[in-house]
Amino acid sequence: LRLPITQQLHTFDPLYMNLLAESFVSSHVFDGLVKRSGERDKIVPCLAHAWEVDESRTLWTFFLRKEVLFHHGKVLTAKDVVYSLGRLMRTSKRTLYSYIFKEIQRVTALNPSTVQITLKQPNELFLPFLCTSRAAIVPRDLEGIDEQSFGRRPVGTGPFKVVDMTEDTCVLEVFPYYFQGRAHLDRVEILYVPWDTETSSSDTGSAFHVLQ
Repeated sequence: LRLPITQQLHTFDPLYMNLLAESFVSSHVFDGLVKRSGERDKIVPCLAHAWEVDESRTLWTFFLRKEVLFHHGKVLTAKDVVYSLGRLMRTSKRTLYSYIFKEIQRVTALNPSTVQITLKQPNELFLPFLCTSRAAIVPRDLEGIDEQSFGRRPVGTGPFKVVDMTEDTCVLEVFPYYFQGRAHLDRVEILYVPWDTETSSSDTGSAFHVLQ
């Protein structure tokens, strides 16, 4: 599949990306604890197969699927979730949804497959926030990797992995060990095509094209 886009891609690091196109690609490279289903926008399990919340609605417990693999072969554990949310909590950047993740007081790995998140106060937007690309789970060994390099060659648990990224092209290849089943496509090439959208719309009726 070759997919042209009009936004230039800069990074897929969940902490730094800001463009809709980056978020779209990121959603195929990373997973979150939960996700939205197409059916009435319902929130359903993803990396977490179940979760609980206490009566105060400030203590959330997530139970992770076992043996989920990152693209580099390491197994997802609760420590990866602690690290991923900790990056958001520690950042000084003013980013989208920061008003939500700054309300996280503590993230604790109770065991390799259980994570507990404590909020400063109840927030009914917290679970929907966990469905966003900003809350995607990254491997904790990112600490030893240059963040700029990670943004251009990210490692997630999603159905596709980034194998090449230049100023004009991003290439995704299927991750055959995806925990929800192998994707049907083998390779996706995303091409940056900075056409004039107004001219394109008047000529074709749409500024968005898919080439196969």
